[in-house]
Amino acid sequence: MKQENGCIQGVIDAEEESVDLRVLVRSENRGECMAYFYIEIEDGPPISFQVVCNFMGPLVLCHQPVVDYGLVKVNSQ
Repeated sequence: MKQENGCIQGVIDAEEESVDLRVLVRSENRGECMAYFYIEIEDGPPISFQVVCNFMGPLVLCHQPVVDYGLVKVNSQ
C-alpha cells in the first residue's frame, strides 16, 4: 500500500481477512476537530467512518518532584 496526495492506495491479498490501519490526527489548534474517512472497495461496498478528537494542548512532563511555575492562568501558553 502507498500514500499519495492524502489518498492511500493499494491491493490487499484476497487471503487476508483484515487490515490494520493507523490513523494519526494532528491539529495546531485546541478544541474539537473532526475528520471523515471514505474508503472505496473495488469488489464491495464503500466504507466510511468519522473520527472526533478534542485537542487539549501540549502535555508537560516533569522529572523533578517539585516545580514552581508561579501564578499561571489556566489554558494559557
